[in-house]
Amino acid sequence: MKTATSAATLWRVVRTEVRRRWAALAMTLASLLGALAVDLLAPWPLKLVVDHVLLGRDLPPALSGAAPLLQAGPATALAALAGLIASLALCGGVLAYLQSYVSARIGYDVVHAVRREMFARLARLSLADQARLRSGEVLSRIASDTVIIRDVFSDWATKAAGDALLIAGVLVVMVAMSPVLALLVALALPLLYVVMRRIGLGIRAAARAQRRQDGDLASRLNETLAAMTLVQAFGREAHELARFEAESGASRDSGVRSARSAALVSRAVGLVAALASAVVVYVGGLMAVRGTLTPGDLLIFVAYVTALFKPIRDLGKLWARFSRAQVSAERLGEILELDSAPADAPDAVDAGRAAGRLELKSVTFGYGAARPVLEQASLCIEPGEHVAVVGPSGAGKSTLLRLFLRLCEPQSGSVCLDGRVVTTLTLASLRREVGVVLQDALVVGETIAANIRYGRLEASDAEIERAARLAGVHEFVAALPDGYATVVGERGARLSGGQRQRLCLARTLVRDPAVLILDEPTSAVDAESAALIERSIAWHRRGRTTVVIGHQFASLESFDRVLEVGQGRIVDVTARVRAGSTAPPSREVALS
Repeated sequence: MKTATSAATLWRVVRTEVRRRWAALAMTLASLLGALAVDLLAPWPLKLVVDHVLLGRDLPPALSGAAPLLQAGPATALAALAGLIASLALCGGVLAYLQSYVSARIGYDVVHAVRREMFARLARLSLADQARLRSGEVLSRIASDTVIIRDVFSDWATKAAGDALLIAGVLVVMVAMSPVLALLVALALPLLYVVMRRIGLGIRAAARAQRRQDGDLASRLNETLAAMTLVQAFGREAHELARFEAESGASRDSGVRSARSAALVSRAVGLVAALASAVVVYVGGLMAVRGTLTPGDLLIFVAYVTALFKPIRDLGKLWARFSRAQVSAERLGEILELDSAPADAPDAVDAGRAAGRLELKSVTFGYGAARPVLEQASLCIEPGEHVAVVGPSGAGKSTLLRLFLRLCEPQSGSVCLDGRVVTTLTLASLRREVGVVLQDALVVGETIAANIRYGRLEASDAEIERAARLAGVHEFVAALPDGYATVVGERGARLSGGQRQRLCLARTLVRDPAVLILDEPTSAVDAESAALIERSIAWHRRGRTTVVIGHQFASLESFDRVLEVGQGRIVDVTARVRAGSTAPPSREVALS
């Protein structure tokens, strides 16, 4: 079953992290066992008080070591036993604190590792798979589902282990004290397990529905906030509110069903505990009247019954939480199973400083089951050439960029840089030598300097300013009060479209790539910004291969060649452009 497989994928990652922290895990277990021993010893000072101080009964052989204390007088004995009760409580508190702290550290470390692995998988994911993911759903899983997994290790797992050990220890002591009464109590446990298991299945189903609804809700919120300008421009606030209320209401209803099922567990345990206590009081009382059980033993046994069903009640609550955690594990595991991105071959080599020769050799590529965008397409761009790539929307122009960067892999054929197939080069060196300016002017919500340095993290301030001047950024940055330390805001909200595009160009120029590919660099900017960008490209293309992708250009005279993409082919239309002809393309680009 897919959900079970997904959960297993997550637990494999978790087990690896837990094994690395075996010393902390051993400390947690030792603290847990110590606290358990304290809990088991806690009722015995009370027995000494009732049976041997207040009633004056003789000590059994097992407690003969306490005889000197009782012989010192009632006041001394009561003070000593009261001090023992307080000491046990203090010791138990210290051990419980240590166990809670160390287990919490393990939980946070595990979640940190899971989030790191998830982010790494998402960062390596192919563009096709990324397009199928909803960002709000992914954020919900990383932010919310990982918190549930953290709680499993920081709190729930140790509580469950402690409760299970406490139950076992109490049962052993109860059997030793009175096998008859212990058997009466134990008869209720199998029935209680069946009830809890059935309720747990319902909790898991409700939790799965709730987490799915929470993901839908996060996606709805993320999409609406990103498009708030559109919402307000068309007066659709009430419409979007209604859609949000529907998603939130569905999540609420699933949560209520889950909470109702969890409450049933606690109530079932409470009912069984009350019935067991009533039976023990009745049967144990008769035994005490007949002299087969002392009043102190009956008092301790009733205390142990309460001590037995408290961890059982807690286990019932934990059962409900573990059921929800299993759903979260399935959702996280689904992301960890995604791994379709290109990776370095074992024998991949560094590209070195590239000359800038780009080639496609009989490349076929398509997205999904649709007709291939490129079909047996070939081209060759020589080092230092300035090439324009034109064609209608959806023809495959931007696909060329993705192929050269290995953001996607061809179904057949090969992509080459300087005569070497790109799969033989390391991804880092390939993307160092092939710089891109994307159509969407994507910036991060940091300073202008940080956005430019994103292209090359080790770039100096002087190199950042030089790239900014080349891209026409320095002029408007110099006029800002904080200069290069100006924070651009989320998605560059404080910059105009032209300023964002020029900032993206500066980010690429600071890399000093051998090949520069620009995807629609002036499609969404004003005339002034377009002129600045074109002037920057003209300067930077000297001695470098430059490919400019666009629907249309004001002039194609400055390009060495013009390539047209359409119907799966790449055709050289330079001669037709020079002649001003509108005839359809006549020949495919020849390979060198």
